[in-house]
Amino acid sequence: MIACVVLPRPDAALARRLFAVSPLLQREGELVFLDDRGLERLHGGPAGLFAAVRRALAPLAPLGLALARNRFTAEVAARFLRRPVTVREGEEGLFLSRLPLAALPLPPDLSRRLLPLGLETLGDFASLPSAGIERRYGQAGVALHRLARGLDARGLLAEREPQELYIERQLEAAVDRLPLL
Repeated sequence: MIACVVLPRPDAALARRLFAVSPLLQREGELVFLDDRGLERLHGGPAGLFAAVRRALAPLAPLGLALARNRFTAEVAARFLRRPVTVREGEEGLFLSRLPLAALPLPPDLSRRLLPLGLETLGDFASLPSAGIERRYGQAGVALHRLARGLDARGLLAEREPQELYIERQLEAAVDRLPLL
């Protein structure tokens, strides 16, 4: 599962605090995605994960927090609901179906072309036939149609916690006996 945290401000130092929650995270502005695989025993499930995020960010609080099977669902849940949300595996399409069409990252030209159809929710868009979407809107439309149905194969491009590197060298003679260059 992937957790999405909406930070109170886009701040790299604030995002780095979340390494205390998960060793794998990806930052995108005010969003931080965490990979929660293998963290069940550490945090005790979604509620424990959410509590760990809150502790890591204290005294600030996340503006949104969600856990879902894929990035898009987690992001939309965190951005639109602004409260801790867990979307169960297999229920992504149902969860997304009630959200406004504005939740999709629609390019302006595609948005204008969809406007006459009277679509209001992601569910409205998801219910359109895939073949028709491809004919009318091309591959960009198909990719958005998949997102609206809760299908997102993108993973995380995780970064690791920065480590301070230093070089240590054992000197053969005392510093005051080294030749000056």
